[in-house]
Amino acid sequence: IDDEAGLERFFATKPPVDYLMEEYVHGVITTFDGLADQDGRPVFFGSLVYSQGVMEIVNEDGDISFYAEREPPADLEEAGRRLLKEFDVRERFFHFEFFRQDDGKLVALEVNVRPPGGMALDIHNYSADVDLYWGWANVVVNNRFLDGYVRPHYCCFVSRKRHKNYRLSHQDVLAAFGHLIATHEPTPEAFSQAMGHYAYMIRTPDKEEMLSVARAIQELAA
Repeated sequence: IDDEAGLERFFATKPPVDYLMEEYVHGVITTFDGLADQDGRPVFFGSLVYSQGVMEIVNEDGDISFYAEREPPADLEEAGRRLLKEFDVRERFFHFEFFRQDDGKLVALEVNVRPPGGMALDIHNYSADVDLYWGWANVVVNNRFLDGYVRPHYCCFVSRKRHKNYRLSHQDVLAAFGHLIATHEPTPEAFSQAMGHYAYMIRTPDKEEMLSVARAIQELAA
């Protein structure tokens, strides 16, 4: 439903069943992700920021990108830690989603007691120079991850779809930005409507450089 006319059509034609409706929230999707040990302590955490919601990407045939922040905002960390306690998350990954509204306020969206989907764990790995797959196993066996870690890089997942005409070819992208590409690979076909057919992972300590490269990779030819 995109406008008042669509709303009127909905009420005129809907089946005779009950519906739940909620306010549309305008904002940027941001996450609090990580790994909790057996005692519920977050031994690793980070934050992802999405270019658009998955529904918009699929409906509008868009190209998605998302990146790992070097330092998760303080209010996001506070909200994430409170959720960890409320849901008593132990010995597992977590992926909490929020909307960041234009006024800066956080609005809770989802609680997922699982790793973030797709290649998101790899984005966190490349951002912080860690191995979260090994880290989960170490938490299960030894209830430890690392004594400490830093996030020296922003890391951005940038996808493209094969039916689109981009300004830069794949070879152009590698020639221009290869020194910033941590890895690049096809995405699973089952997720291609949302996650594209091919993805690049851009890694740099400079946020503006990362965003500029992501825009260049997804720019369409005139």
